[in-house]
Amino acid sequence: MKLDDYMKLDYPIKITVEDFGYAVHIVDLPGCVSTGATKEEALALVNDKKRRWLIQALLDGKRIKQPSRRK
Repeated sequence: MKLDDYMKLDYPIKITVEDFGYAVHIVDLPGCVSTGATKEEALALVNDKKRRWLIQALLDGKRIKQPSRRK
């Protein structure tokens, strides 16, 4: 798969409240986290973080998981 194919996949996210504001974690992409003072800010940045994470994983030849099904 190519970068654009992975970007189209709907990975589940987890939003946490932190001391500095909010963090949005893409569950199936370890370490892929965006942060912001507000939930909206963190959500607005998550696609950029996802793209950067995927580019690095592809360059490193890492296996990229398909999105899990969360209940």
